[in-house]
Amino acid sequence: MLASGPYKTAETFIYSLAGQDWDKIQSLASGTALATIENRRKQAEKISGAKVIDFDVKVSSVSKKWALARVKAETELAGGDIDVLWYNLYLQNLGGGWKVYRAEITPPVTTGVTAVSPVNSKEIEDIKEVYSNYLFATSHKKYREAARYLVGYTRQLFETGQFIFSNNPPFEQFEIKQVKPVWYSIKDKTAVVEINSIVDGHRVNNLVTVYKTSVGWKIADIAAV
Repeated sequence: MLASGPYKTAETFIYSLAGQDWDKIQSLASGTALATIENRRKQAEKISGAKVIDFDVKVSSVSKKWALARVKAETELAGGDIDVLWYNLYLQNLGGGWKVYRAEITPPVTTGVTAVSPVNSKEIEDIKEVYSNYLFATSHKKYREAARYLVGYTRQLFETGQFIFSNNPPFEQFEIKQVKPVWYSIKDKTAVVEINSIVDGHRVNNLVTVYKTSVGWKIADIAAV
C-alpha cells in the first residue's frame, strides 16, 4: 500500500519526538526538519519528555516520492498535564526510506459534513466552565494554571507570550453572557462554539475551538469575530 511507508515514518517520528530518542528522530528527518531537530537536541536538557496516550495519522496526499501526513498526538507531560498537538508532516522518499523534511504545528482540522452533530447542553456547560476557568486564571496572573486549559499551538503561543502580562493582566473583570454551539464532530472530538462575553465593560465575541482530551475539554483555538 502506497501510504504505509509515510504512515509508519510519521508514527515513529512522533513517538520518538515525545520520548526524545534524538538519534532515531534525526535518522527520520531531512531538510528543514533535520535542522530544527538538531537545534532542539542541543537544548535537550531544557525539554521534558512526554508520553503519547492517543495518536492518529492520516496520509492525505501521497505519491511514490512525496507525501503529506496529518497527525494528532495527545501526550501526558512530565508534570502529569495533558497537551495535544496537531502536525502537518511533509515527507519525501529518498530511496532508502521515507523522511520528514518539514513539520508544521497546526490548529485542529475537521473535514466533512456528515460527522457534524449538535453539541448537547451538558457539553456546553462543561466548555463554558473550562473557558471561564481559563479567563479567571489569566485575569489573576496565574499563567501557569491558565496554560493548563489550553492545548496545541494556542498553548505554545500563550506560554511564549507570558512576558506581555508580567506587570498587568490583559483584563480584570469578565462575564460570560452566552455560549452558542456552532458544530461538533464526535469523530474528531472537536467542537466550535461562539462565546459572547463582557470583558472590562466591553462586549467581546470569540469563536472558540475545543478538543475533548482524555481528561475533558481543552481550548485549542480562540479567534475574535
